Amino acid sequence: MNESLTYMAKSAITISLFVTALSGCAYFTKTDDSNLANCPVADLPKDRQPFDASARKNLEQLIASGRNASENSAENPAFVRLDKQGIPLNNQHTKYNDTPEGKDHGTLPWACVKDSRTGLTWEVKTNDQSLRNKHWTYTWYEPTHAGKNSYAGKANGGQCRDESSCDTQTYVAAINAGKLCGFDDWRLPHVFELQTLLNRKDNCPGTCIDQHYFPNAAQGGYWSSSPFEGFMCYAWGVDFELADASGAYKNTPLFIRLVRGQWPTSSAHPEQQQSTNN
Repeated sequence: MNESLTYMAKSAITISLFVTALSGCAYFTKTDDSNLANCPVADLPKDRQPFDASARKNLEQLIASGRNASENSAENPAFVRLDKQGIPLNNQHTKYNDTPEGKDHGTLPWACVKDSRTGLTWEVKTNDQSLRNKHWTYTWYEPTHAGKNSYAGKANGGQCRDESSCDTQTYVAAINAGKLCGFDDWRLPHVFELQTLLNRKDNCPGTCIDQHYFPNAAQGGYWSSSPFEGFMCYAWGVDFELADASGAYKNTPLFIRLVRGQWPTSSAHPEQQQSTNN
């Protein structure tokens, strides 16, 4: 891990990270709620890494290569814009701010982006009052995790268009029901998948993602599906304002960016490996 990544990771992983704000800095933290399950509150380890050695190496190579920055060439593109039917756009390299849609922040001509490095396809956010609005937040919720030794999180704890469905499970179901870009296998990304979108070259700290392909990106924390091992009330999140990863209390409202497909790493994260084998 290069020096800057090491510093960012170690400085980020504390229980005080990401109280989500829609503007300004964002930190992860525990929220106040009188109806919580009996969850122990404990300091998260500052040296915990969310990947095994091989997955971490693959991620670092992607980030270090700079191919997720805006200098993508026509001969070697990192990202491919897809329209609402999942078909690649004819003009892939028009800068977002140079398009009529970009100038007035209206409807984009693309709804998804495929990463040619990993094979993953990502959701693109909107800046309107629709389901995929960039400002909507969601609490982490997975009912199958409910039990004596696990915590399902909190249903409907965020702020979104439908006040009865502001959690990760319901959002995934809604996107799949609508078949975004023609697909119904969207899911919450694993934490190391989500970090492949970090762009530390342009506007970072600030909005650490390539905004020519991922406009309407909110500053703050985004949920992953990866549990924080040993801390059942927490899951991994990635901060696209500061380019950090940390454990976040599942009841905290954070942003979401869904993904589909599988990234064939040489040695997958255990959760990823289990999903691939099923």
